[in-house]
Amino acid sequence: MASLGDYVDVVVTKTNGEEEDIRILGEQFGLEEGGDWRREDDTWVCGFLFIAFCDGFDAVVSFGLVEDNIHRYRLTFRITGEDVKAVRVDDDELDLGGCFRTEDEEDY
Repeated sequence: MASLGDYVDVVVTKTNGEEEDIRILGEQFGLEEGGDWRREDDTWVCGFLFIAFCDGFDAVVSFGLVEDNIHRYRLTFRITGEDVKAVRVDDDELDLGGCFRTEDEEDY
């Protein structure tokens, strides 16, 4: 099953102005959609949507793989708590290696 590794460090700004540094581990991201490899024009392609549910916000990672190439990588945030004003990335070290297709498998 596809999975993320390593981490992303974010800074959460509260409505009162306080800032909090948070590390979200790759293991906290669950695969919500995608992960099904298919052939398009003799090329393996797959899309992924991962979500980590955090206190006051959700972190959402989406990207596609075409063979061994990452396409349209996005890390966004959905604010879910009234006390959270903003979330920004400080250091993105997420490892997407657990999503790549191995040569001997047809599908995940």
